[in-house]
Amino acid sequence: MYGPSDATNGIPTRVLRNDLTSLSSFMKSNFQYETGAFENFDYLTNSDKFLIRLDYNINDYNKFNIRYSHHNSISDAPISNSAQLGNGNRANQGAGVSVAYENAGYQLQDNTRSIVAELNSTFGSSSLIRSSQVTIIRMKTVFIKIEQLYFLLLTSEVVSITQTISV
Repeated sequence: MYGPSDATNGIPTRVLRNDLTSLSSFMKSNFQYETGAFENFDYLTNSDKFLIRLDYNINDYNKFNIRYSHHNSISDAPISNSAQLGNGNRANQGAGVSVAYENAGYQLQDNTRSIVAELNSTFGSSSLIRSSQVTIIRMKTVFIKIEQLYFLLLTSEVVSITQTISV
């Protein structure tokens, strides 16, 4: 069983430990590529988030609030687990002919920012107008290291919604 830190979650394989060690040495000496471990390694996962909210009562008939939400997450991901069409994936094929090294994966970053501003106004005894602006900024980054080359794939998306409701 080789794979990430918990041996019970590793992938059973017929690949010999000596072969894995030899391949790692070969890659380092010929290509200056550090494969990393092939067993007992951890994948990084981190998520930082916070929320700020301000409520302001302008007067008895008008209320304003603004909220800001911030989220940054990063996680290591193993290489693709897919196989040929119709053959399932490498983990459940039972063949046990492949193992991924620690540095063979990639890293996902998902960063989201959300801003909401809302004005609630009451006119008369029962009418309410609620107007809000929502802006969401979503960024995803895939970071891949191959040999001494680093690849950075970045996608970014901005969604903005304005809504007014009268009751």
